[in-house]
Amino acid sequence: MNRSRALWKWPAVVGLIGAIGIALLMAEPPDVRLLVFLSDSLEGLWNSPFLSTESCGDTVQPAVPGKQEPAWCAATAAGSSGPCCIVLAMESGFSPRAIPRPGESAIAERTVDVWLGSLDLSQDPPSPQLSTLCPDESARATSMAAEPRRRFMASRVLLRRLLSAYLGVEPQEIEFSYGSSGKPFLVPTPAGLPLHFNLSHSGDRVVIAIARTPVGIDLETPRRLGDFESMARRFFSPREVRVLARIPASERLDAFFACWTRKEAYLKLTGRGIAKGLNTVEVAFSPGLEPAVLACDGRPDEQCSMHHLEPEPGLVGALAVQGSTETLNCWSVR
Repeated sequence: MNRSRALWKWPAVVGLIGAIGIALLMAEPPDVRLLVFLSDSLEGLWNSPFLSTESCGDTVQPAVPGKQEPAWCAATAAGSSGPCCIVLAMESGFSPRAIPRPGESAIAERTVDVWLGSLDLSQDPPSPQLSTLCPDESARATSMAAEPRRRFMASRVLLRRLLSAYLGVEPQEIEFSYGSSGKPFLVPTPAGLPLHFNLSHSGDRVVIAIARTPVGIDLETPRRLGDFESMARRFFSPREVRVLARIPASERLDAFFACWTRKEAYLKLTGRGIAKGLNTVEVAFSPGLEPAVLACDGRPDEQCSMHHLEPEPGLVGALAVQGSTETLNCWSVR
């Protein structure tokens, strides 16, 4: 090896060792990590009428012949009726894209747009952005603590801006209504376009899915848990617990989060919310298997396609779509 090249590598090695040491010293006790994860996952029980995180509808650009998919996305071929499995290349993220102007986006059937956004939790959104919120949203925000309030307002402002691009109306003109179980949806627009959306956030990151059919999405920040296998016995079905136990120990935590996010995404798709019971839904989550919903309340659901998402390093999620998905576009708001 060339001596100068070897010397050049030493600072990087020392820095890496130091970073690992600091991370280990700052690690939280297992029980605290467990509480933090549960707090993040169940935050919607307090902050959303949908009992998990928010949902509704929207649309995506049709596939362009010959267009290369983003490096992180490997989807099933167009026309396939089976589930689509998305695999992220960790060195890549969602493709950067500016939010289109009102009416500049269109979405085709069997297409889903997923948008990744960053939320500034250090201060409330600027007044011009807050003016796009409806009185009900503003009232809900005032009852929250500082950080949840900023997360809620920033995510709602972004949601309205994105929906505006598909609906062709100004963000403040968009109206939401709620179903009997509390799931929000769009009030029909003059154009009569069937748009559905779903929203989830973890920390200062938010993902919003938009499609012509109902969708559900969940986002988590995987972290080491003190005893995630006990959590699995509490929230997973008996069959899922057995499957998790057979997965090699080195892959078991990733499998736990894959199972959790897929179950929650499906419950949000159906409008039930996680309060109805994560153990009522069974999903495929073993390494090497395509994501899928196996059963709900003991009955198979063959009308849902499930997708695995890794928007950026340190984030994992799942997208559930009613019906098959031919095109999946993933964008990062810039």
